[in-house]
Amino acid sequence: MLARTARALGLATALVVVGAPALAQPSNDDVVVARETFRAGEAAYQRGDYEAAANSFEVSYRLAPHPFTMFNAGLAWQGAKQPERAADAFHRAITLGGLDDDQLADATERLGELRQQLGAVRIEGPDEARVAVGHVDEAKPPVLVHLLPGDHEVLIRHADGTEARRTITVSKGETTTLTVDLPTPKPEPEAPAPDPVTFGDDDHDGLFIGGWVAVGLGVAAGGTAIGLGIAALSARDDFEASGNTDADARSDAATLRTVTNVMWGVAGAGVVTGTILLIVGWPTKGDGLSDLSVDLGPGYVGLSGAF
Repeated sequence: MLARTARALGLATALVVVGAPALAQPSNDDVVVARETFRAGEAAYQRGDYEAAANSFEVSYRLAPHPFTMFNAGLAWQGAKQPERAADAFHRAITLGGLDDDQLADATERLGELRQQLGAVRIEGPDEARVAVGHVDEAKPPVLVHLLPGDHEVLIRHADGTEARRTITVSKGETTTLTVDLPTPKPEPEAPAPDPVTFGDDDHDGLFIGGWVAVGLGVAAGGTAIGLGIAALSARDDFEASGNTDADARSDAATLRTVTNVMWGVAGAGVVTGTILLIVGWPTKGDGLSDLSVDLGPGYVGLSGAF
């Protein structure tokens, strides 16, 4: 097994460092850093620091994705006694494509051996979701994660910031599928019902006084309308007495008639408004009027109450 591992690692190293066909087009700077990180991983592997080697290979892969780099990460995770991470790495190397026949056969054999002691979960869902389970964090669906048998919590982060947690049971040699659904939209909160309008004693007093003021103004406007109406009739008589030739008398009569109509409107509005204010603000304490009703009709306002 050790000889097979060393031979496979050496082959992958040669291919990556020489520059086998890459699956992505990283920048020149990324390629330089990826090569240096890869060599650091190789050195860590040779001295037996397998976890450091695996982490270096995965960093190199993220900078310049290549199946051979991930294959080496799988070898290192196996050496670090972390079979679930090794299985993920071999699965990714195989899925990416680009391994030669010997490495493909080696990776497939190793993955098969690891799956005899592991289970897996395949998480599917919307692209904007992110999932975390076991050793994997912020993974984008769809993703296959190998796990040790047992119960595992899956954390689901949605694009709107909401989170959900699901518990899954993983069995040896089996793959469980978990589908991540879109979050249910939260219902819009209903607007609170407006508070009923209530009046305190001071409010009633103010409305009551305002009602009398409005009625008084309406009565005054009515008196003014009567005076203006009489003046309009007098101006009309002067116009007729002139044989309908006095233009000034005719103009005065028309103007007075218009102003009279306006004042009658003001008088009516004042009386109606004042009546309503009196009803709303009528005092209800003591032995006074305790129940009021109003009856409005063409040309009249009826007011009744119970004592």
